[in-house]
Amino acid sequence: MNRPSRDSYTSRNIFARLVASSLSRALRSMLALLCLVATSSLAEVMPMVAAAPGGGDAASAYTVALKSDGTVMAWGDNAYGQLGVDTTTRSLIPVMVPGVTGVVAVSVGDAHTFALKSDGTVMAWGTGLLGNGTSSQRSSPVTVPGLTGAVAVAAGGTHTVALKSDGTVMAW
Repeated sequence: MNRPSRDSYTSRNIFARLVASSLSRALRSMLALLCLVATSSLAEVMPMVAAAPGGGDAASAYTVALKSDGTVMAWGDNAYGQLGVDTTTRSLIPVMVPGVTGVVAVSVGDAHTFALKSDGTVMAWGTGLLGNGTSSQRSSPVTVPGLTGAVAVAAGGTHTVALKSDGTVMAW
């Protein structure tokens, strides 16, 4: 029997810890999820909501929800384009993120959003390190170049990690 290498266990443990640190955000998102269920246009929302609490910057308090059809809705502050709707105007109601389909998971950082697609690619928008080699702001989704085979993605405050199907972890 082939055992995974020690490095493989370490990569998975690091990823698990990063995901666990995001769980407190999930608890804050439960209220947003309850509001979603009551909104008829979001009747098909899956139980996956990611919320950025805003930290010390109120301009980064926003929520992203994954619908059961693989599309993404977002609302809240948008000073950095973190809603992905090609503007920096905040939205008090959920809006569809254009051009983002086939999504199986979402994750948010302080002012950046990531969507894992069913084909193993990852899309990003907002500000900071989006995995595209720059730190420039993008108010509409872009595919993270060179990242394929992703099975999980987790955004932190100012960083993001992706777990690939071969067990490796990419971080930026």
